Amino acid sequence: MRFMMAIDLEGVAGVVGMPGLGLTREACPEEYDLARREAIRAVNAAARALFDSGATRVVAWDNHGSGVNLDPGAIDNRCEILRGALADRFAGAEDFDGVLLIGYHAMAGTIDGALNHTFSSKDIQYIRVNGVDVGEIAVDAHFAGLKGVPVIFVLSDRAGVREAARFLPWARSVASKEGLGRNCALAYHPERVEEETYEQVRGAVENLSDMGLFWFESPLTLEIRYMRMEEARARLSPEAELVDAYTTRQTMDALEL
Repeated sequence: MRFMMAIDLEGVAGVVGMPGLGLTREACPEEYDLARREAIRAVNAAARALFDSGATRVVAWDNHGSGVNLDPGAIDNRCEILRGALADRFAGAEDFDGVLLIGYHAMAGTIDGALNHTFSSKDIQYIRVNGVDVGEIAVDAHFAGLKGVPVIFVLSDRAGVREAARFLPWARSVASKEGLGRNCALAYHPERVEEETYEQVRGAVENLSDMGLFWFESPLTLEIRYMRMEEARARLSPEAELVDAYTTRQTMDALEL
């Protein structure tokens, strides 16, 4: 069995960031370093569970920002590590049996979603596909689903776990914290999150045949509402229209972001 772990940082244990700042080394170094440590802890717990369940190959994909956040030497040495900007999300995933979303977060605008955003907290108010608001959990599940691979596990804050359940009801999950605002959360102890991650990933692999596929029906309508009017006009393509001063909409055969 072969698995890919897609790793973000905002949804791991304890991390709340700083108001108005992105989770980067430059913006908030202490929170960024905490996020990197807790991501490694979660990744290694999931990796142990996968290998203990019979996995023959596990790829850990660092996909926060530019994709160069995690120390490869700190990751379980049985894993392969995908780093750097990936043009085709989940490239090669068709060769895998399941995808795990580690450290993901709720979509932009989610009430009490810790560090909630959709791809860009500075530029985007929301992304809507076929009339439904979506975040990075659903979008990445879509790209994996098109390759015939199910998302089997999600680690996020509690709002992100609820979001995942709406789109991926079959997937196992672990909540790392409960958001009390965008930059505040009731954090669960990292050891507890680590233990639960191991247990739930084992359960996901044991029930692999029950996992489903998710994707948006095509042709699809993509609507993006930006923070600024000039951003909407700058992103306007010949195929798109302005719904209002902040929002673009277009119909397409394949999702492009």
